[in-house]
Amino acid sequence: MAAGVVIALVFKALLTFGPSTPTFEAQEFIGGSRSIIPAGVVTLMIFWRGTDIEEPQR
Repeated sequence: MAAGVVIALVFKALLTFGPSTPTFEAQEFIGGSRSIIPAGVVTLMIFWRGTDIEEPQR
């Protein structure tokens, strides 16, 4: 959790103290990251929860 907070603060600092208008490439990178990262997290959660499923008792 601490790593997530640090990443969020660094990202916020870059947006705050960086150029006032990001370049087109920076906008594309930000948009792509905001799509790929959540999809990866959801996929990892599905596989993680799949390992915890127990077989039903007969």
